Amino acid sequence: MNNPPINKEIWTALRQKWATLDDISKVEFTVLKDPEDESRELAIDVAQNINGEWVVQTVQFQAQEAYPVIGIVDLTFEQLESLATQVVNTVTVPITGQETYDDEMHLVMKRISPETAEIYGYVISKAGEKISVRTNYQHYYVMNEILEQKSKIMREEYSEVQLHRKKDDCGRIYFQFIPA
Repeated sequence: MNNPPINKEIWTALRQKWATLDDISKVEFTVLKDPEDESRELAIDVAQNINGEWVVQTVQFQAQEAYPVIGIVDLTFEQLESLATQVVNTVTVPITGQETYDDEMHLVMKRISPETAEIYGYVISKAGEKISVRTNYQHYYVMNEILEQKSKIMREEYSEVQLHRKKDDCGRIYFQFIPA
């Protein structure tokens, strides 16, 4: 087999690009374990920070297996909406330093498969600064179950759910569902 020679300029450029990505990206892993059996893993978060933007992919090992650990077994859609408001505060309070509704908040969950999805989000501060937030498996499970229940109610498949909180709206959150 005759292999053409590698273009050294292209190879050098790619190596420099990869080296730059190593410098500007950060990957962290968090494993959710069963509190009753520490050897049993329920889900894993793969959090990637690239140029200051967080994208977290959560993979559950078995659908709904961690619901008892998260505390969302048999919750109604309305209860999940209420819980989502509390969950949003878990990502905004570390950024703002307080529970406040002065900041606009956006979270997006894009389903990859029934067992996994990517979540990313950001806060827009009072000064207009866009600040990336790091989500985790709690956000995934709550938003995923909201997506599941909405699909059942509407009898339509959705591939994405967006959660929005507008500033000065008394903490009220809004959902937008994107059809599959």
